[in-house]
Amino acid sequence: MLQKAFYNILLELNLNVKKAKRGLEDRRLTLTEKKIIEGHLHIRNNQNPEALALMRSLPPSEAAFIEGQRRLLMGLALNNLSHFNEAEISIKNALDLFRNLSVPYFEFMGHLYLFTIYSNRSQIDKMSETLQTLKSIRTESEHQPLKLLRCQFDYYA
Repeated sequence: MLQKAFYNILLELNLNVKKAKRGLEDRRLTLTEKKIIEGHLHIRNNQNPEALALMRSLPPSEAAFIEGQRRLLMGLALNNLSHFNEAEISIKNALDLFRNLSVPYFEFMGHLYLFTIYSNRSQIDKMSETLQTLKSIRTESEHQPLKLLRCQFDYYA
């Protein structure tokens, strides 16, 4: 994957925000990659409208991983703003782009966001399907098992 530095910074985002913020100064990253990291930081600060506007201001990328990240982040912001239909479409588009890239953590996160949308809508059947998908994705982060347990709790509750 050409975006190895970007990929690693995104993985670090959940573990070490300071390290991820330093990624904004990494000269190996493109402007679009830096804007996506900035968008994630907006989401962490509950600045969903800002994150969404930033992602919408970026032109689509020809690199599937970068475009997938842009769409995934748009979907997350839309979900947080209760625009569930648009969020679902955006996240599914991101997952389509990730499908052939061997990026299990981001596939997991995309399905996790879909699970949240289905939970918000009380769509139990889709929650069940998504839960099975989450279980089948290879673990790439120490946080994935905990996130899966939270989804299982939500589903069974």
